[in-house]
Amino acid sequence: MKNNIRKVSLILIFAISLTLLIAACGRPQPVNESMKTSSTTVNSVDSPTEKGLLGAAAANQDKNLEIADMLRYALEDEYLARDTYTKIMAKFGEIRPFVNIRESENNHIAMLLPLFETYGLSLPEHESDQAPYGSTLQEAYIAGVQAEIENIAMYERFLKEDLPEDVRNIFEKLLRASEKHLKAFERKAD
Repeated sequence: MKNNIRKVSLILIFAISLTLLIAACGRPQPVNESMKTSSTTVNSVDSPTEKGLLGAAAANQDKNLEIADMLRYALEDEYLARDTYTKIMAKFGEIRPFVNIRESENNHIAMLLPLFETYGLSLPEHESDQAPYGSTLQEAYIAGVQAEIENIAMYERFLKEDLPEDVRNIFEKLLRASEKHLKAFERKAD
């Protein structure tokens, strides 16, 4: 019964996320290249995303973080994690902790999507990560450890910025979740 409820919940979250994504893609919105953080405004020029970086890797290279950038990097990183764990399971089977963490990544995506609407931001194009995750299950666990370490560092950096309360609350929740994911991967990687 609990598994059925969990499956239905996951399907609903995925369906809602997909509907929001399709709806956002269907109506073009101007990209807000200049979001205010505290009292200064900085324009995005030659951003890490334009250099082909996504998620935490892009955030790590960005020296002028703005709310729009942080939300984009966070969403990209959650998509990348989910897609990577899905690929790992396609190769090695639906095993823990990948099954549980992939479900969490879908929840994280669903938590971030409403913030794009709240702040009038266009959703970034979703690109799947092509990075290798290892040829063995052990290498996949190690890749999970590294991905969560980078994700944690990204959220810790974001939380040092002056953020609106709703954004701060979501980033704090995502940071705590990544810390739990890291522990799960570390247990398997050892």
